[in-house]
Amino acid sequence: MEGDLSLAGGSALTPGDILALPRVPALVALFGCETGRESANGTSDSLGIAHAFLTAGTSGVIATSRAVDDALARTSAAKLYPRLGAPGPLDAAGALRGALMAVRAQSPGADWSAFRALVR
Repeated sequence: MEGDLSLAGGSALTPGDILALPRVPALVALFGCETGRESANGTSDSLGIAHAFLTAGTSGVIATSRAVDDALARTSAAKLYPRLGAPGPLDAAGALRGALMAVRAQSPGADWSAFRALVR
């Protein structure tokens, strides 16, 4: 269904699954295609995966606004994770900005602009 995150074995993680969790992580990174979009069907289940995490209490979500190349997603994640481990307060937007600047310097033609940091 639109708005679900496909998992191995044909199952899916739905926004409802996330909202039912007793606790959520402080930061979630979703490098799959269109993980930052909300459903366009206009029904009560139109909340997207990223927004469900924010509603459930996650402080920040790294997600994509559209389809992204798998290699670019891998490279962006590899540049992001070391920045998240830096000392100091968790800064999802700053970490993503630094990671994407590194990706852009390494691959100027890469379509890095689909990545978003959504914060509460």
